[in-house]
Amino acid sequence: MNAAADDGTDPQNAAAVAVKAAATVAANSTDPGTVVLTGAADGTPLTVTAAAGNRQAAAAQPEIDTYTLGGTIEIGDTYTLTVGGETFTYTVPDPAPANATDLATAIVAALDAAAADNADPQNTAAVAVKAAATVEANAGTVELTGAAEGTALAVTMDAGNKAAQAEVDTYTLGGTIEAGDTYTLTVGGNTFTYTVPDSAPANATDLATAIVAASDAAAADNADPQNTAAVAVKAAATVEATAGTVVLTGAADGTPLTVTAAAGNRQAAAAQPEIDTYTLGGTIEIGDTYTLTVGGETFTYTVPDPAPANATDLATAIVAALDAAAADNADPQNTAAVAVKAAATVEANADTVVLTGAAEGTPLAVTAAAANITGGTDDQGATKADTTPGATGVAADSPANVGDADTIINFQAGTDKLDLPTATVASNVSDSGNVSPAEDVTHGSVTIGEMTITDGVVTFDNETGALAPINSLDALTAALAYLGNELAEGDTVAFNYDIDDETGTWVFQGHAQGDIAVRLVGEPEQTICGNRPRF
Repeated sequence: MNAAADDGTDPQNAAAVAVKAAATVAANSTDPGTVVLTGAADGTPLTVTAAAGNRQAAAAQPEIDTYTLGGTIEIGDTYTLTVGGETFTYTVPDPAPANATDLATAIVAALDAAAADNADPQNTAAVAVKAAATVEANAGTVELTGAAEGTALAVTMDAGNKAAQAEVDTYTLGGTIEAGDTYTLTVGGNTFTYTVPDSAPANATDLATAIVAASDAAAADNADPQNTAAVAVKAAATVEATAGTVVLTGAADGTPLTVTAAAGNRQAAAAQPEIDTYTLGGTIEIGDTYTLTVGGETFTYTVPDPAPANATDLATAIVAALDAAAADNADPQNTAAVAVKAAATVEANADTVVLTGAAEGTPLAVTAAAANITGGTDDQGATKADTTPGATGVAADSPANVGDADTIINFQAGTDKLDLPTATVASNVSDSGNVSPAEDVTHGSVTIGEMTITDGVVTFDNETGALAPINSLDALTAALAYLGNELAEGDTVAFNYDIDDETGTWVFQGHAQGDIAVRLVGEPEQTICGNRPRF
């Protein structure tokens, strides 16, 4: 064949040249009697066939696909094997496999177990996958060997963890900057506090610069009272100042950022919209799909022929296709495109697709995914980096009226917290007031006659000893008045409420100059962290 390809006069010259252009052809030294053809183009089915006129050629060999596992292995990541319409999903458990080799073994073991257990929800999918291919684990890889010789393997594999990125949180500074205002960065039980000096920064940009500079100085000075807290914050995240913002980038890829920022002047800006950035990578092949999903609506971009030349062109093409579909009522994807654009502004930026939530303080409900559907190099992806909303805003009159309640808006349990010293939390009591009806407080149709305090969380009973939920304005007014009468100076408690479709938590502190009450509007939750109650 090589001779024919080199001889332009050979009658088979054209055929020999074509075969050598499609594949490297060599004799197999380790398996005498065989010819090995290696396709020249990655991801393209080999269109070269071989036949022997003596009718003794070996039967076609089964297809063998090897999937190499990589990236960070995290609890909750998913790995899928799909054949036809059946998909077997392996979800990384707690504890997670220690490495890619253990992960491959775990995936195959879970598949085998599901196929053997008729009661397993994934039994049908597992049986279908195993019918199409033999699935084996081999040192960090999952190898699928088609069950039918000469038939293209219909099993595909995808990993749902898409190489974890470090979390990035951006806190936008706002409101009036006044001497004595405090801004805090907290990690674990350590809080670094920046106090605005008499010569206050002139604007939010100068304030951001001053906060970061103070944190750096405290971290470098062992004698500084805030040295430990500053070191802890800097160990958890890189802290940088930009125009009017403090940006925290997690030190550990794939790990949620545990640093929070808050402003003590009660004039913080409202929560910022979430921004998600998806970085496109891997091989871009005709027929690959990239999806943006919101609710039950999914917009799908399919790579055309010719394919975008690089990730930057791909990002531009995805956004252009989304915009076109949203503008064309006749487009089959019009509804999905409109839904995605209603939830977020979608923009291309170099090799990324950036989604900015349309609603401030609301988690962005759009997700992105990439899938290889051509049997080519299965390494493309859309990896995500988050920018979560900034510190919860605090609304108050200016100046606040004594006796009025401050209101914290956009409160999210588990994200926002009020971290109080143990000394300010009221001591535990059980059925306080149950022996003295004279202490009962009645407002409208509700009477509060007793209270029980456990780790700072207070519940109320009525005059008969039955639970009195705070589910009306009458109940709230009676409860606040009861606490004002019963709590000692400086004691702090919290309780849940659910009134007129608004839920949240009230924090109340007794004070001789006027009791302090703060309403946390959002999901009600109280948790106790060590000996520092957090409401």
